[in-house]
Amino acid sequence: MKPIKIFMLLIVLAAMAAGTGMVSGMPFDGFSDVDITDHTGEACFGKAVANAGDLNGDGYTDLVIGTFDGANKAFVYFGGPLFDGTSDVNITDHTGEGNFGESVANAGDLNRDGYADLVIGANTNKAFVYFGGPSFDGLSDVNITDHTDEMGFGESVANAGDLNGDSITDLVIGTGYTNKTFVYFGGSGFDGVDGFSNVTIDDHPTENGFGGSVANAGDLNADGYADLVIGTWGLTRKAFVYFGGPDFDGLSDVNITDHIGEDDFGCSVANAGDLNNDGYADLIIGAWGAAKAFVYFGGPSFDGFSDVNITDHTDEWDLMVYFGVSVANAGDLNNDGYADLVIGTLGHGRSKAYVYYGGPGFDGTSDLSITDHIGAWHFGYAVANAGDLNGDGYTDLVIGGLRGDKKAFVYYGVEYPLKYLPQPTIVTLQGKLTDTAGNPIQTGSLKVTINDTLGNPVWQSIFDDCLFDGVFNIPLGAVQELRLIPGNMYQMVIEIDVDSATFAAADVTFGDNVPAGDVIKFTA
Repeated sequence: MKPIKIFMLLIVLAAMAAGTGMVSGMPFDGFSDVDITDHTGEACFGKAVANAGDLNGDGYTDLVIGTFDGANKAFVYFGGPLFDGTSDVNITDHTGEGNFGESVANAGDLNRDGYADLVIGANTNKAFVYFGGPSFDGLSDVNITDHTDEMGFGESVANAGDLNGDSITDLVIGTGYTNKTFVYFGGSGFDGVDGFSNVTIDDHPTENGFGGSVANAGDLNADGYADLVIGTWGLTRKAFVYFGGPDFDGLSDVNITDHIGEDDFGCSVANAGDLNNDGYADLIIGAWGAAKAFVYFGGPSFDGFSDVNITDHTDEWDLMVYFGVSVANAGDLNNDGYADLVIGTLGHGRSKAYVYYGGPGFDGTSDLSITDHIGAWHFGYAVANAGDLNGDGYTDLVIGGLRGDKKAFVYYGVEYPLKYLPQPTIVTLQGKLTDTAGNPIQTGSLKVTINDTLGNPVWQSIFDDCLFDGVFNIPLGAVQELRLIPGNMYQMVIEIDVDSATFAAADVTFGDNVPAGDVIKFTA
């Protein structure tokens, strides 16, 4: 094949009318941008998904995906401008630990070396910490084995934030069976504190499933310290908040018992971000057995009574789709200045996820239903804020499943907050390749890259064997699928690989876009 870069063209996309007015960007559309399918042979791949922080210090957020049911592995995907969903580090150093990878989390910077760290749990009552670094290799640095007698230790793991105010991230690990949770304070020489937790939280020993879900709650009361939330599962139907402070003692400050009538209340807990932008972190708690979720606004006198009850999808229960099995702060997906929420479901071939945009009048009505992978079994079982994987400055979303298809899906955040979708504008490349005698070239492939004005690629694809009698007609996709912003300028680079060493000329026509119908001629 003869590779030839045939031209670099600046294109401008004009603004388009939509709905009741002009639009200047694209809304978050709920269609996955990257489908992660490289480990479909691993049992329950996608059971756990998390933003891993920046493990290798390259300036891009990374992603970690865990497994379950005997695979005993986890996989790290480094972020970058052309994030493609192919794992960069396969973590297989503890395949002998049953269900290693059932819980995964960004551990913050536990050893204070400037790199994000990773924590992975296993149901052999252990957890493992992986320190980030420029050559992140997927070999554990600290094996936390001080509570192997606690059944279910490692079932839930989380970055606890800075609970004791020493400016170093802390770690929390739950059990779910022995009704305990353990806190490990970070430090410059973090080693699991010689394998022993700093605070044992066992103040609710009679609450079944206590510790089955744990999370950094943000700073709910705005006192400058991170707070902790611990949920339960089963018939307990409670959650407990622990305010951080210099003498963090592991005694709950607020017992959330206002929805003990809702089945499985507390099965999922998360920091919701600041949904109403009042300066306080908010909290979300799921109740998948009731197909509901509940939001608690932070404030100086956080009282543990829900402010917004999310009940707009209780009909899912009738379809055996368990809304609320997973909850997460989605970041600011639509870039309107408010944190957003994502809530997942668990169902058999009917699973979905729902996005709720934050705002001053947050009312718990979903703004977007993510149904593009509804046929994937248990799609939505795991949801997470993925950070900014592709480095475009906007928060991304990752959704995984428990069983079935063994995939995960990434959804990129967008540039502008919009309520209206632009009219479809298709970018099509049409043209003909000939040799020096004027005969059509029969075999070849095209690589099309679209860059922003700084030269950063925003889209790329390769079209193999796209010629027929020398002619190619390639619909690249709608503008919103290409993530192009109307009114902005882009650079399109087309590279052709052809068999003929006597490639002579080509005509390329842009169809249905701006400049519509223009023909560009070039020779090799």
